[in-house]
This record gives sequence, structure tokens and C-alpha cells, in this order.
Amino acid sequence: MAENGGGAKVDKGGGGMRQQLLHKVRRQAAKAVRTVLHGDEQRKASGSIRSLVYAPSVVAKKATLALTCHTLKCQLPQRTVCN
Repeated sequence: MAENGGGAKVDKGGGGMRQQLLHKVRRQAAKAVRTVLHGDEQRKASGSIRSLVYAPSVVAKKATLALTCHTLKCQLPQRTVCN
């Protein structure tokens, strides 16, 4: 961290691990959303959101669940209007 002219701290990079984690969370949420929507199209349950998010392979479960639910909440009304 370095200070700019106003005395505020400015982060100069160093967020590599955080960026990797955010990327992983987005990928995991996308996979869960894709699985849920595919099951909805097929009229066949392929797993609940929680079972998909709380799988042992998911790293940041709380963040992935939040992003998955938010994405579905925003995307479902769009799908209903478009169809």
C-alpha cells in the first residue's frame, strides 16, 4: 500500500489471490445456474441449488450460494418475459 497525495491508502496490486477466488466463485455459480436451468428446461430435477453449492468440490460456499441465488433471481423474470 502506498499513500496518494491526499493521505489515503492506495492498493497497488497484490489482489491476485482474491481475484482468483472471485473467478472461481463466478465459475462455480455459473455451473450451478446452468445445471438448475437445464433441469428446468428438461422438467427434470437435477439437484437443488443447495445440494449443488454445498458439494465438496465447491470452495467458497457462502459466496457461491449468494451469487447463484442473485443470478437466478435476476434471470428468471427475464426468461419469463422473453418466452
